[in-house]
Amino acid sequence: MARMHVREITRLGLLLVSLPPGYPSDGTSIPVFTVEGLRGEAAATVAEGLTQLALARAGEECLFEVVQAAEDIAAAAGISTQAPEPGISPEASGASDADNNDNNNSKNSKNNKNNSNNSISKIAWARASDRGAVLQLSVRTGPKVKVTQIANLSELRRVAQAAAVCVDLAPSRNTENYELASLLASCLQVRTEDVEFVVGGKKEKATGERQALIIGLSLEESTERLLAAKLNRSFSTVLLRVLFGRSTAAHVGATYDALCYVDEDSRKAVYVLLPAGSRAAGDCVLCVLARYDWSALPEDGQTLCAEDIELCSGAATRGALVKGALHASEAKNSRLVDFSRLSEFREA
Repeated sequence: MARMHVREITRLGLLLVSLPPGYPSDGTSIPVFTVEGLRGEAAATVAEGLTQLALARAGEECLFEVVQAAEDIAAAAGISTQAPEPGISPEASGASDADNNDNNNSKNSKNNKNNSNNSISKIAWARASDRGAVLQLSVRTGPKVKVTQIANLSELRRVAQAAAVCVDLAPSRNTENYELASLLASCLQVRTEDVEFVVGGKKEKATGERQALIIGLSLEESTERLLAAKLNRSFSTVLLRVLFGRSTAAHVGATYDALCYVDEDSRKAVYVLLPAGSRAAGDCVLCVLARYDWSALPEDGQTLCAEDIELCSGAATRGALVKGALHASEAKNSRLVDFSRLSEFREA
């Protein structure tokens, strides 16, 4: 069977995906990603992140979700998501760029404010209020929802006319509105008390079409913070990059608990990422196995190198490791470590 090729237009430029025979049903073959809108290390970084994300979900029909993560991977790596205009060669334009920098800077300084205001005025899912900003929400919940997250963040970054901020709310001991307020407060860097639901107050169920008032935050600040939302900061972004091989495979805007189960006899450590508050093995977002090869305890901040990581994509192996990590207190010569106690790891 021949390979199939898929072409996708993104803000990074043209993304070419080569699908090997048998993908994804064989559970082992991995697509090959080529980011034609980037060059050199930037292209390699995004392609590597997409490959690692596809590897972590081997056997799943997840190509669309993987491709949608390209811009988030680039943003996490500090790569500009503004693709070059068609027909313009960055290499050939170097001399003229140097000659015209002064003129361009002058024009840009005059236009930046207008461009920013125009972009914000086109956004359909947020509007200004005399008390702050109002966000239009579309909330989904139920037993099939495994992770609390902003589900369409990539779309919001690309499409100004997106109708609403789509939110998934996983089942929780807390009320739906409490979880919704907590998620928005985390993404927008405000207090939960500053999130107020416009219709029905916090006693109304969150599911369905909702409006949230962000008190004291302007429309511009609200949209900028939401679009720039990152993973919860209770554990290191650098550590996440190591574990994911530069790809933040977990959902942007969601909150996760990260646990480490250390087996000192085998010198191995199992790192598990779970939705906040969950200890169900089936909710596991990430499971990796790493060499535990230092004399001090993990919370002492020793270095964990990228080459030490083994992705656990097989369902049986993954399930056994997650179960062991979640019941680490019952295992001999092992300990349960909360990532919030870890110093920041660095890549080798």
